[in-house]
Amino acid sequence: MHGGRLIIGVVVLAVFAVLVYFNSQALQNMMNTPPQTPTPEEAATVATVAWHVERANPDVTEDDYRFYEHAISIDVTFADGTTERYPLGNAYGCNDASAMPYQDGTRQIYGELNCYFAASGTDFTAFTENGTFMVERFKDDASGETAGETTVVLEL
Repeated sequence: MHGGRLIIGVVVLAVFAVLVYFNSQALQNMMNTPPQTPTPEEAATVATVAWHVERANPDVTEDDYRFYEHAISIDVTFADGTTERYPLGNAYGCNDASAMPYQDGTRQIYGELNCYFAASGTDFTAFTENGTFMVERFKDDASGETAGETTVVLEL
């Protein structure tokens, strides 16, 4: 009866020793593996965007139309974790920003910013198309001078 326990104990000890050996080999391999560095293409891949809207004229009061003018920037976070801020210009009445990505035909949309003031609107759209990240500015002003005008304001 004691011999059976001894054999079971030796078998359990042998299995334990084998498991410890293989786990130590796996741990050593993990420790010797260098960290994965993204390729330049992967590093340049846009992961997310965030819109940055601040008052362009902080000293102006509400009785001046320039009170509603905003300085627009976009914070672009790349796949390697780095973030860069890019200025995009000024627009009036900005308040409706979206950073919810979606697919629109051949474009991967990362976000949109809508600005509307006194019957005039400006929209910014951040997207990737054919491997190029861009931000477009679309103007729709009541005067008709720039209605429907689209300009690329950032291209990476």
